[in-house]
Amino acid sequence: MNEVQIHTTLEKAREYAEDGMLLHAVQLYTRLMHSSPALEEPYLRLSQIYLEMGRADLAEKILDSGGARNADNITFIRMLGEFHLQRGAFTEAISTLRGLAHRRLPDVHFNIGVAHMHLGEWPEAESELRTSALLDEHWPRVHEALGEVLMRRKRIGEAVRELELAVQFDPYSGLGHRLLGSALMSTLDLSKAIEHLILAVDIDPHDADAWQLCGDVLLRMRRFDEAEPYLRKAQKLNPRSAETAVCLGFLCMHRGERTKALQAFNRALQLQPGHPRAVDGKLQLRIQHTRVV
Repeated sequence: MNEVQIHTTLEKAREYAEDGMLLHAVQLYTRLMHSSPALEEPYLRLSQIYLEMGRADLAEKILDSGGARNADNITFIRMLGEFHLQRGAFTEAISTLRGLAHRRLPDVHFNIGVAHMHLGEWPEAESELRTSALLDEHWPRVHEALGEVLMRRKRIGEAVRELELAVQFDPYSGLGHRLLGSALMSTLDLSKAIEHLILAVDIDPHDADAWQLCGDVLLRMRRFDEAEPYLRKAQKLNPRSAETAVCLGFLCMHRGERTKALQAFNRALQLQPGHPRAVDGKLQLRIQHTRVV
């Protein structure tokens, strides 16, 4: 194919994919892959389409083929690593991307760090994310991820500093504000926490965790009437949140609605057996009942 034919075929393949005509898109991308093996897009699009079709085996073969035909093009290794991340194969993602670690690419170290996060390997995740941050200190997503890791490692002060950088570099990241609000909750700076959490729900009104955290902070500030609409919205967005059920339990307990509170705590324990705040809530209800009797 000449340049004009390649461009025309790519455009048509994209149209087919956008219109849901996946088999037609597959035919055109496959033709391009064989006629112009150095093109990156056909491999990437084909692998995504096969993944959507539930054929992860074919998607992986496509990316392996691209790497074999273009041994000097590291894009294919990156694609394969991201593909493994996307399908939840985190060990494979680390193994694939590790071959590019010597090139000191911020996105490679970031993705390795994210894979370690999913595996619960927090020291390794921190190491990779710090390398990524050194290579691209203005990338907000890496500061968000690093802040999340530091919270997991109970190093809250460091987490707050990383997350403050994240929202400085991207003031419109709902995730960044939500994570910062959560970290500030742990420092008991509730006034500052609620500012960031309200920003988080304004930026991303579909983030159930942000709504729940808003309600939780308002409960801790004893602003009970303000807390309820946030918690009801969180429950609507994610009915299976144990954290929201616990918060609603404490709200009901404050209002003297003992039966509703007990139901909420039991619901939380069904969703997350052994949830410490739900257990504590039930204990408080029992103590209150004993005192009344």
